[in-house]
Amino acid sequence: MNPGIQAWLEVRAGNTAGARQVLNDNPSLVNVHTAVARYLLGEKEIGLAELDDLANEKWAVKTYYLRNDPTFDAMRADPRFSAIVKRTGLLDN
Repeated sequence: MNPGIQAWLEVRAGNTAGARQVLNDNPSLVNVHTAVARYLLGEKEIGLAELDDLANEKWAVKTYYLRNDPTFDAMRADPRFSAIVKRTGLLDN
């Protein structure tokens, strides 16, 4: 299993220690799931920075992911998330 997905699943299941261990074991891994996992672990600035970097790369399905994927539900109310989405040109406003 992708360690980013594993970290995200761990934190969603309430196993924050397990999620932190997965992230610590894979410090160079950055993907949408690590970004959300870090955000959910309280490392909001790091999670949003990772997401911002990813959103500026060639990410073929980012339109779908950022607008619709429930993975990002925890971040949607954060104005910084909206700013990231807006910078990608995915929002009309």
